Amino acid sequence: MTIDFDSQKKLLQGAIEESEMILEANKIVKDYNWHFINPYIQLFRIKNFIKWHKNKTLTPEKVSEYFINDFFDLGSTICFVDGFFSRSQYIEPFNYYIEYSLILCFQKDYAAAINLIIPSIEGMLANYLIVNKNIELSGNRRYEKIKKSIRVIKDDLLELYIDTESQHLNKQQKDFLISLKSKYLENWVSIINSFFNDSIFAHSDNLEAGNLLNRHMIFHQLKIVPYHTLENYIKLFNAIKFMSWMFLKMEQKPILNQIDDDLYIRKRIHYEEIIKKSAGLLIHKNALLNSYSLHNPELKEITD
Repeated sequence: MTIDFDSQKKLLQGAIEESEMILEANKIVKDYNWHFINPYIQLFRIKNFIKWHKNKTLTPEKVSEYFINDFFDLGSTICFVDGFFSRSQYIEPFNYYIEYSLILCFQKDYAAAINLIIPSIEGMLANYLIVNKNIELSGNRRYEKIKKSIRVIKDDLLELYIDTESQHLNKQQKDFLISLKSKYLENWVSIINSFFNDSIFAHSDNLEAGNLLNRHMIFHQLKIVPYHTLENYIKLFNAIKFMSWMFLKMEQKPILNQIDDDLYIRKRIHYEEIIKKSAGLLIHKNALLNSYSLHNPELKEITD
């Protein structure tokens, strides 16, 4: 169904206004070491972050608690693998490793989970460039090309909008709506692009103090530091949520959960068992690992 100019203008202006609020909230949570907010967070949550910040009741613990509770809402997290990720041709090939990393995380094996999910993120970005742009990634500049991939996807989303939504308009109307759409996409894309370029794919020599979530540093063990935390895994999982939003839009597929009910019930039962049984193994893991300075202190405290 064709939407007239005034209706498109109103929709895009409302979307930009909402995205500006999200940018404000994202800036706030970055001050508490959370890199971004993904597009599936409910708007009232965004407003809460802003309200708590303004009345000075926001704390690092409150921010972390929100993201951790959101992750452990199994009704939501389980759905992403089969209800969202599996429907994107760019993510689906990596679903096995994504789900494997999720299992490891629920077992509190955060180092293994993080080391498995980072290559999946890199792989799906490479997959997009190869399939959509026919970009050669075997040369020395592979890493630089992947770092720029989010901008490539943003430009492709804008081109898709131009091709599908504005054909019936005159040039002035078309140019105006394209400028609004570009602003909307830029607001959103700047969030995850910052996360990738300032953290995961940043040059390891340029990392800010305390920023431990870096592909190069982790895989090459350039700094022997405890990057393996639940919070860092959640940031990476949320990055894939963000990418699924972009990819599904690019593939012109619904950005709604479409998991099969029976599959969801079966998976929930197994995940609940994994979480329950992994708690019983912590005493043995701690007995083997708690003499190491790198051992996650949060895991020690669980069995103290």
